[in-house]
Amino acid sequence: MSIKVCSNPVFVIGSPRSGTSILAWSLAQHTQLWTSSELYLLDYLFGDRKIDAALRRNDTEKQWCWLREQNVSAGEFLKYLGLGIDALMTSRSQGKRWVDQTPVHTLMADTLAEMFPDAFFLHILRDGRRVVNSLVNWNQPNLTGDDATWKLDFKSACGLWKTYVEAALDFCIRYPNRSLTVINEKLATNPSGEFNEIFKRLALPYEEPPINYLQSNVVNSSFQSPTHVPHKVEPWKEWTVGQKDIFLRETGSAVEQYRIVQDDWYSLRKAPIYRAGNDVQR
Repeated sequence: MSIKVCSNPVFVIGSPRSGTSILAWSLAQHTQLWTSSELYLLDYLFGDRKIDAALRRNDTEKQWCWLREQNVSAGEFLKYLGLGIDALMTSRSQGKRWVDQTPVHTLMADTLAEMFPDAFFLHILRDGRRVVNSLVNWNQPNLTGDDATWKLDFKSACGLWKTYVEAALDFCIRYPNRSLTVINEKLATNPSGEFNEIFKRLALPYEEPPINYLQSNVVNSSFQSPTHVPHKVEPWKEWTVGQKDIFLRETGSAVEQYRIVQDDWYSLRKAPIYRAGNDVQR
């Protein structure tokens, strides 16, 4: 049996509803790239640093430990596990470089970086206000089990965006040579320029089909309307003062630290409701 692996897969990371799917499927239109459904199994097996806990427990066993005896480090063990997953993905990718776009992998990017030491990470970053609007309006009927968590209230949606954005940006700061942050709104308004930079970082030749696909499709939109343009919608203009207060309170550190919101929202900090720390929702 001949086993092949992809030496440099691509992981698209970012908050849910930020455009991970549309970016991955657009990239898959490139002649050298391939993608498929989201791979949540990796999170089930290795998320929350489960593998670290297992290795620590294994290392503290009083009985003889094969890994310890053979001087196998956690990084080496993860790399070999990654080879197995890589081989499976490559067996389905038609010989192309595979792309994964599972949002929750954002929270386990460090583990993936060890499992796939030559992988590249594309972080797609979307204005948190648009993400929150998408999360609270995502109309998916018959949600059951874990998927029910996607029925988020406004405050929870704000917190989710912050968690993912801070995790992704922190990862990109620590792995600058293996990552690139792509702004969703810039990708939408200047796809040629943004894809040109992506192709350079991925060491790929420039091709038009990914751009054409991006401009012709809206994948997994929360709003099933032909007139809805995700990168132009400004939901915050209809938010109540209370909603604006919640957003700034829940996401403030991410917004201010990374200058994600570039308009007059910073002036809101001068309003009495924020200076006084008023928790009343209006």
